[in-house]
Amino acid sequence: MIKKCAAVAFSASGKKRIGDIERAFAAIKDKGGEEWTLTYVMKPNDLKGWCQEVFPENDAIIFVGALGIAVRTVAPLLVNKTIDPAVIVMDDMGLNVISVLSGHIGGANELTRLLAAEMGANPVITTASDVHGKIAVDSWAVRNNLYITDMECAKKVAMEIVEGRKVGLYCDCDILGQVPDELVLLEEASDFVKDIKWCIIISDRKISSLKEALREYNILWLIPKNNVVGVGCKKGKSERDINAAVIDTLSENSIDPRSVYAISSIDLKCGEPGLLGFSEYMNIPSFFYPGDELKKVPGEFDMSDFVFGVTGVDNVCERAAIRKIMEDDPEASRDRNLVVPKKKCEGVTVAVAGKRGCVSFE
Repeated sequence: MIKKCAAVAFSASGKKRIGDIERAFAAIKDKGGEEWTLTYVMKPNDLKGWCQEVFPENDAIIFVGALGIAVRTVAPLLVNKTIDPAVIVMDDMGLNVISVLSGHIGGANELTRLLAAEMGANPVITTASDVHGKIAVDSWAVRNNLYITDMECAKKVAMEIVEGRKVGLYCDCDILGQVPDELVLLEEASDFVKDIKWCIIISDRKISSLKEALREYNILWLIPKNNVVGVGCKKGKSERDINAAVIDTLSENSIDPRSVYAISSIDLKCGEPGLLGFSEYMNIPSFFYPGDELKKVPGEFDMSDFVFGVTGVDNVCERAAIRKIMEDDPEASRDRNLVVPKKKCEGVTVAVAGKRGCVSFE
């Protein structure tokens, strides 16, 4: 995904730094990093108006000038750390790059490091976990596409780590790289380590059973976004009907809805108001595939003569779910990735496919 950055400068020297930023973004992309687009203004007559316009539309805002100007400008626009963009300040000589806002979840710390490295500048980062050389759980979660269920818990875990106390880690997916020293890996949910008060759980399953197994700990729950819901429906099915069918299916299989990253179906349903409304309500993107593509999805599927007669495809929900997973994992198949087979729910069919989850400390 291409990220967007808006920048402002106030002097001739500052304009040169804009050019440095453009070159740094190009170098970051060439090295396999994220792709950034950059728009900028010089000496706007209405700085606060400019910032109010670009603030919600960009992933990062860069001020080339004094830190105080940036702070006073963005202060009225702040909502919370989960949605505010990264805010970075650099002086107009390019000596220092300062991470000001949304250092972890918004990515300001990482972008500060990258820009400073490319520009030969000094990165200024003040968040406690970074200056202590410890893992920042919230930014690590974002990098691994994990949903943070409770920001207050995340703060408390971060404080435990900064103050030198160990935190447990239970993960029901693969782990790449070396687990940091500040985390103690729990091989089983029933493990208990004396003197550890907090535990991080990484799982897309509902928390009741694991929470009981780990009842000795305070828990921060991180949910991998690794599931796709495939949906088939009769014409005119309401958003309420589709919502009920999907949520019931997930609940019956102890799958947390926050683990779903996509909804998929056949292209014949791309204009169904109920399906589109459900996608919007859940804030999850929907994907629609031509019948000919769905037919090519490998595997044996639960056939329906009625569905075949209407769509030309023997099974919509299972095939659509697997088809979306195949975009992210070319080796995906029904046998390997179908988590929940087709469920019929009064004119709606639902299936769930999942990627094999992994988190990385590399």
